[in-house]
This record gives sequence, C-alpha cells and structure tokens, in this order.
Amino acid sequence: MLLKGGLYQSENIISFEGIKSSYLEIIETLFLDDKNDYLLDKEANLDGVFNQDICKLHDVTKLLKYAINVNDQVAMQAALVHIRVCSVRLAGFFEDIKDDADSLLKSPVWPDSPESYQVPEFNNFPHK
Repeated sequence: MLLKGGLYQSENIISFEGIKSSYLEIIETLFLDDKNDYLLDKEANLDGVFNQDICKLHDVTKLLKYAINVNDQVAMQAALVHIRVCSVRLAGFFEDIKDDADSLLKSPVWPDSPESYQVPEFNNFPHK
C-alpha cells in the first residue's frame, strides 16, 4: 500500500526491524560472536531502507512504462539501468538477511534436532 510521501507500508507484511531485533537477541542470549560480525546494519532502520529502495523501484518501473508508451528508447535504457541498480540493492538487502541467518545457524551452540521434530503449534503458523 502506497502511503503519503511515496513510502510503502511494509509493517503489515513483514518487519525487517523485527528480524534484526530477533537476530541481535539470539546473539546476546546464546553469547555468540561479536555483533559486528554480522551483515545487517545495526544503526539503520531496515524498514525505512527497504521502503526507500522499493519506492525507487516502483518509480523507475513507472518511468519504463512511460518510455515504452512514448517509444523513447533512451529513456527505456535509462530506466532499465535504474531497475538493475534497485534490484541489486534489494537483492543485497535480502542476501544480508540470509547470510546472517546462515552465520547464526552455523554457530556450535545449537542442539541437535531430532529427525521427527515438528515446529510447535503457534498462532496458526501455516508453514511446516
């Protein structure tokens, strides 16, 4: 949903700040490595970073549609370059989340999981 100022409302879908907070809590609770060894930006508001990048992608997609409609090939090319840049930034954003999850999972503090383990019922969690 587009909000005033061109920002998208992401808190109804996912909270990236919540992911960061959970990662930091795991690090502190399990006495893992230094927090600085992880990729997520501890200082930035990740929801704001995502919203800013997704808004840029939205805007440049509109530019591409316009360029196609008026048959402006130079504008099409410029829009494609911007779409690529936005996509690379978003891919890096999600890659940092994935890489930090990998780092946390590789920590030797985790117990072995039994083969028959099932995720406990939680708030009608639909994914098993």
